[in-house]
Amino acid sequence: MEKLTYKDFKIGQKVTCIKVDDFWEQHLTVGKKYKIEDLDFHFPNAICVRSDNKKVSMFIDIEFFSDIKYLRKLKLKKIEKRSI
Repeated sequence: MEKLTYKDFKIGQKVTCIKVDDFWEQHLTVGKKYKIEDLDFHFPNAICVRSDNKKVSMFIDIEFFSDIKYLRKLKLKKIEKRSI
């Protein structure tokens, strides 16, 4: 599966948290939707979202998030492969 980069997202887009680790569990909640506040080429594998404490925004690894459009695209590709 292809890796997502900051180029696959837009500022203002909504993403859903799908996993956390020990460090990020204090800043993210699984299943919660977050709005992308910033994107930067210096952090190609991260997006900036506001922390759950509402005090700071941080660049967080893209692997912790899921995008509805991307999931739909993957499902359509999977269906296309089956029909061939």
